[in-house]
Amino acid sequence: MAFGVFVLITAVGLIGDGFSAATGGRAEELFGFAEDPFVGLAIGILATVLTQSSSTTASIVVGMVAGGRARARSPVVRPGPLAQYAGRNSSQRSRRVMAISADVVGRTYPSIPPYLVGREKIREFASAVHATDAAHHDVAAARAAGYADLVAPPTFAIIVSQRADAALVNDPEAGIDFSRVVHADQRFTHHRPVVAGDELTAAVTVDNVRPLGSGAMVTSRVEITTVSGEKVATTVSSLLVRGEDQ
Repeated sequence: MAFGVFVLITAVGLIGDGFSAATGGRAEELFGFAEDPFVGLAIGILATVLTQSSSTTASIVVGMVAGGRARARSPVVRPGPLAQYAGRNSSQRSRRVMAISADVVGRTYPSIPPYLVGREKIREFASAVHATDAAHHDVAAARAAGYADLVAPPTFAIIVSQRADAALVNDPEAGIDFSRVVHADQRFTHHRPVVAGDELTAAVTVDNVRPLGSGAMVTSRVEITTVSGEKVATTVSSLLVRGEDQ
């Protein structure tokens, strides 16, 4: 116990020394307004929460890139439905200045072919995202929980959503170069769970194109339904398409 306390105190001391070196010994000037220890504690908690929040960090980074305060390198495009469909147009447009067409706002693209949700796909996805609930892996457990079959984790809908998004990204009239895309935001609204045996289809609609410097923020919405028309999920995606100077 005593050794643990010693290690903690030593670590805190090292952090303090590092901060002092980074600020050139001006830490007192930076935080001189926080003489009340409770105010200092509140500032420390707030700074920790903001720094460790991925959504906050993403918002700050996207804003800096859009405003020209930071440059983002082209991402490594990993194999996947959206990347595969968008690949050929990315290479053709990679040298052009971004000019995302506002004409696509309000456009709904054709629905994708039916996607059959399989048990193994659910198990694989659940393992990948560390979803350990038995209802994702064991049929008996899923049925005992009230589901018809294995139930998919909530973010499983992204598999179907990206297949629909590909129609927008791969549309030459939209002018999106996928190699210059920063995924700014993704949201899910579930109308009912996705279970094994579902046959799903989806269509993407462009809700907004907002210019940001030489690039643009493209917001799209995907409605996921069964082949019989039952609503399953709605996903909303925001893509920052960087201009040549961003």
